[in-house]
This record gives sequence, C-alpha cells and structure tokens, in this order.
Amino acid sequence: MYLFKNKLKFFGKVRNIFTILAATIIGVLLFEIFLFSIRHGDLFSNYKYSALFAGLDFDSRSRYEYYENMLLENNSAVLAVTPSYYLSNDDFFPLSGIGDRQTLHDNENGYYVEFMADENGFRNPNRKFKKHYDAVIVGDSYTNGCCVEYQDSIAGLLRDNSEFTDVLTLGYDGNGALIEFAAIKEYLGNISFDNLFHIYYDQNDIEAIEWEKNNRILMKYYNDPKFKQNLSLNKKEVLKIKLEKHQEIIESYKTDNKFTLDQLKKIIKISRTRSLISAATNSFRAFKVVEFKKENVEIFFSIIKKIKQFTNKKNANLYFIYIPEYTSVMYPGNVPDNHYNRKEVINFLQDENIDYIDLTNHVKNYKDTSELYPYGKYGHYNEKGYRFIVDKIIKEFKLN
Repeated sequence: MYLFKNKLKFFGKVRNIFTILAATIIGVLLFEIFLFSIRHGDLFSNYKYSALFAGLDFDSRSRYEYYENMLLENNSAVLAVTPSYYLSNDDFFPLSGIGDRQTLHDNENGYYVEFMADENGFRNPNRKFKKHYDAVIVGDSYTNGCCVEYQDSIAGLLRDNSEFTDVLTLGYDGNGALIEFAAIKEYLGNISFDNLFHIYYDQNDIEAIEWEKNNRILMKYYNDPKFKQNLSLNKKEVLKIKLEKHQEIIESYKTDNKFTLDQLKKIIKISRTRSLISAATNSFRAFKVVEFKKENVEIFFSIIKKIKQFTNKKNANLYFIYIPEYTSVMYPGNVPDNHYNRKEVINFLQDENIDYIDLTNHVKNYKDTSELYPYGKYGHYNEKGYRFIVDKIIKEFKLN
C-alpha cells in the first residue's frame, strides 16, 4: 500500500511537470503569435509603435496602401526599384530607378517620401544631367536620402550649406561597391566634376560584392576599362526591363499578407520572441566580430583604387565618407573595433592617401546617439542625423 501511494505521488509530480511545460510552451507560442500579428521586429512596425507610444504622428499605411493612393492622383507613379533587383539579368543591368516618374520611397520617420526621378532614374531635383557638377555623390540608400525629404538628405544639405551649388546623386538603395563603380563609369564619363563623395556604409557595401560579383555585366565594368552599357542610348529596352521588375514587385505586395509555410516555421521556432530577447540584451552582451571574405575585401580595395584613378584623370577630389552601422555606435563598448573590417579599411585609405572621414566616433560620442535615428531604432539617419554628419563632413574637408 505504501509503495502504491509513493507511485501515485511520483506520477502526480510528473503530471504537474508536464502540465507546467505544456502551459509554458503554449504561452510562449501564443506570445509569438501575438508578436507575429503586430509584426513586431519588422522595421516599419518598430517605428510605428515607437511613434504611437511617444504620441507622435505616423502614417501607418503600408507602402502598398500608400502607393495605391498615389495612383489615384498620378497613374504613372512607381515604387523605387533598386538596382540590386537585377542581379540575375544578363542583357541589361539598370543602375537606377525608373526615370521621369513620381517615385515612392520608404517611411522611417512617420511620413512616406516621394520624389520625381530625373531622366536616368536617380533622385536629383534637375531632370536633365548637366555637363559639370561641383560635387557628385555615390553610394547606397544613405546617398539616396533614405528616408527623408531631399533638403534633409546628404545632397540637399551639401547644396544648401557648403560651397557647392550643383550636386549630382548617383546612389541607390541596396547598392554595393560593384554597382556603385558601374554607375560612376556609366554616367560620369562625359561629365566634369570637382569633387566626388564616396558614401561607404560598413555593414554591407563590401558584403554585397559576394552576390554582385556573380553578375557578368557588373564584372565587365570591373575588368574592362572601356566597358559601358550605354543605358542612356537604350532607354526603351531598359525601361521595359524596369517596368517588368516593377510589376513583379507589385504582385509580391499583393500576396504579402498571405500566411505561408515559412511564416509557420518561424512561429514554431519562436523567431520574434528570440529576436525580442536578443534586442533586450544588446546593452550588455558582447557582439561577435563580423569580418568579410578576403576576396571581397580585395575587390573593394581595387574598386576604390580605380575610382581614385578616375577622379585623378578628371582633376577632381575624392572624399571617402565612412558611415558606421547602428550597433557599432549604440553599443560601442560591446562591439569589437574591427567590426566589418573597419581597421583594415581605414588603414587602406591611409596607405593610399585618400581623404576620408570616419564618422564612427563622431556619432557614438554624440550627446544622445539615439536622437540621430528614427525613434532611436535601427535604421537610416533621421533629419537630425543627416544634418549632424553633413556638418562634420563640411567641417572636416573645409567645404564652406
């Protein structure tokens, strides 16, 4: 009888443990489903709820919803289609968005950004390219002014606060070093300029070479000094490619809200819950150093040398602007100094006598670094952030 009672107690304890485990698992899964329902962890949702809790205005429409409203007023409006969408193309490789169209950018600061693209699809106030510019800016989404109005972008602030009156932007979101070099060769051959600003974002400008180098056309720009696609002379063919890709993106937005097997897998893996925990521990956990493949770093250095040779032939100045990734400046004590090969890049610039400014220390030593980003969250700079770095650039290179 005593033995029987002990067995009952044992099974009772086991049952209680399993009940607690089951309740915990169900609770965690329900929490994960809740996070999924509010899209916690998606950048747009992070900004939206941060604005909501702060009592700030925020346009909560999805990008596609906003775009549908745009079409009611302008049926030729388009979404910003980035060059990186064309990495599988072997006929033509567009290096910009769709030209002469009202273009929808993104929303990080509470409002969607629209701009009228110039004749070649870049974000410039003048629709036609000129024969001479005081300054040319090359790079990725930071160069393209994501996600602020033009007057608050690097180009707009340089034009309004430095000695430059004519500034040409050749940057686009998602660009890596090979696409940036291709844009220089494609569009600046017959244009004179006094200064070229290479805007370098350390998290992915070298990383992008890993997939950009697999494109035959981009590698021809890299290997053949005389190669050009003559995109300006083939506008009909290029526009057809761009509009086809644009339609693919539209179709993907239409199915964006459908529940997929991949999303179910992420819920089972409690991806958003783990991401939430990871973000909560950023302030006291050590980040592992990220270093890029040696081959890609060497290609990047070779590209910068080629750009330097190009600017020398144009009798122009080359300025290299080093923009650090968010975690490097928000949690500086936890991020290794050589994160994203920072030391290696700076040493290369010094060895090659290239004028540069490393904004890492400037940004992380700002009185409150979070003020420079959208609602203090990961993303591009906000209006204050862009103004801060441009002020540093102007002061460093004595441009006013």
